[in-house]
Amino acid sequence: SHARLISENVRRARQDMEDMKGTVVSDIVVAVTPVSALLRSVGTCMMSFRRDFPHARLRVQEMRPAQLLEQVREGTLDFALTSQALPVDRALDCTQACRVPTLIAGRKGHPLRGATSLSALLQADWMVLDPLADPGTPFHQLFSANGLALPERVVECNSMTLALEMSRLGDILLPLSEESRRSRFLRESMDFLDIVEPVPDRIISLVSRDRHTMTAAAARLHDELLSPLPAHFPPAR
Repeated sequence: SHARLISENVRRARQDMEDMKGTVVSDIVVAVTPVSALLRSVGTCMMSFRRDFPHARLRVQEMRPAQLLEQVREGTLDFALTSQALPVDRALDCTQACRVPTLIAGRKGHPLRGATSLSALLQADWMVLDPLADPGTPFHQLFSANGLALPERVVECNSMTLALEMSRLGDILLPLSEESRRSRFLRESMDFLDIVEPVPDRIISLVSRDRHTMTAAAARLHDELLSPLPAHFPPAR
């Protein structure tokens, strides 16, 4: 891992020197989680970057949070946009950008669509995109903060597409982000529950091994992704 990190830093330094000659040809690798991929500014920033740097080789990968952090540590990613609570790790360069409200959703006509209390949802079937074993996720915090045990029937699914399809086909509840309301498909196919208990926000962060070792092009994309997020959502506390 140490040798791979050194090799990646050398590769980026060479790319920076080539970029300084004129045409930016950097190979930039970025990761997102299923939740952070839905943020309204992400697609806009990516397309703006492509227009400004048409010769740069941009690769965007969707990963689970744990996998994402592992690859950042190893230096195989330039940086990542994550929606997971970050561990205390001095090896990572983390910038918390904003907080995104979490919603509870079920298919249109879900039997529990009128529920107003979390206790009424304990016997429901649930689907989560985050690792179920991670106590720092909004799903865990939602129940623990209210003195409740986790529901017994919970499916962990990494695929947003499959999770939405399964929730459409069955009476499954799914924690989503506030950004879901921007999707016409989700507004027309899902009911959003209005419970009295506060639902924990998701903290959106940009994480890298070391921002100072990024190529100039990668640093430009990093900053362009970071800039609009606080304007759309409350800053992280």
